[in-house]
Amino acid sequence: MSIDENLPASQPQELTRADCRPLVEIELELDPTVNFAMQQNDVPVVKALRIINRGEAEAADLLVSAWVEPEFAAPWQTRVASVTPEGTYNLKP
Repeated sequence: MSIDENLPASQPQELTRADCRPLVEIELELDPTVNFAMQQNDVPVVKALRIINRGEAEAADLLVSAWVEPEFAAPWQTRVASVTPEGTYNLKP
């Protein structure tokens, strides 16, 4: 986003959709089906999880949490130390 320095500081500026894009995105690769046998045999539903930093600064000290509803699996979480600017961090089971 750019700021027009010619406007007074109190003048509101209009934001476009491009200005509001998220700085961190999550991409998931999921198994399209889940059944009782998969759950009983601990077959992972999530095949891959990617954290994409679209910002210009490092994204640091991230907490990633996942859970399912209805609760047929235990909640999961991990920490990611950092993702570089315009970088991707891959998590796989």
